[in-house]
Amino acid sequence: MVDFDREEYLDVAEVFEAGALDVVDKELCEFNNDIENIAIELAYTRYELAKAEKLLKIEEGEVMGKNEHFVFAPFSESQIECLDKRQERLDMHPYTCVMCREPLTAYRDGWSCDYCHQYTQNWAHREDTEFKPGQPFDRP
Repeated sequence: MVDFDREEYLDVAEVFEAGALDVVDKELCEFNNDIENIAIELAYTRYELAKAEKLLKIEEGEVMGKNEHFVFAPFSESQIECLDKRQERLDMHPYTCVMCREPLTAYRDGWSCDYCHQYTQNWAHREDTEFKPGQPFDRP
């Protein structure tokens, strides 16, 4: 039978507990840092999601509303011609890709990025589609 020394056991337990408490404190600090980082990542993810939802609503015509200020794809041939002329203007900022910032190209199904091929847009400002092709482009 093994002799059990209660005092030695308590001394060892006390040292172990003291060391364990240091480890627990360290792990708790690391855990809190991890939680803080997760909270920051979650907030950023929520922000990105809100931006994506807003963009989706724009694509669906909900934010801007399908009203007199916007036209939505499919674009007619005359609208495409007007949008192409508008994109050629140097005195106006063109419709651009949100991914690579390159100018978009108008097609029947809407705008598309011919550079990165990762972005489409289905709307344009009505005033950009209503000038007479062949005439100088002047905003009303």
